[in-house]
Amino acid sequence: MHVACNFGAPKTLTLTMINLYPSALQETDEKGRLPIHIILSAHVSLDVIQEMLKLYPESATVSDNNGMLPVRITSTIICHL
Repeated sequence: MHVACNFGAPKTLTLTMINLYPSALQETDEKGRLPIHIILSAHVSLDVIQEMLKLYPESATVSDNNGMLPVRITSTIICHL
């Protein structure tokens, strides 16, 4: 899941992966990031973010190794636009 998020996999592929393997949404990478941390910095479709939050709503409250919550990543990106 992390690789798909990092490399901007097509929306349909990402949604299929999420639905086939929802437990992947709970796996962290070496930086403590969940897929939602990565996907939010990749400017993806809102559909993908909604599906991730629907299947793992707790992910919105999980900090990465730098203490960043997914919502903070989003606000940081918006501030730099």
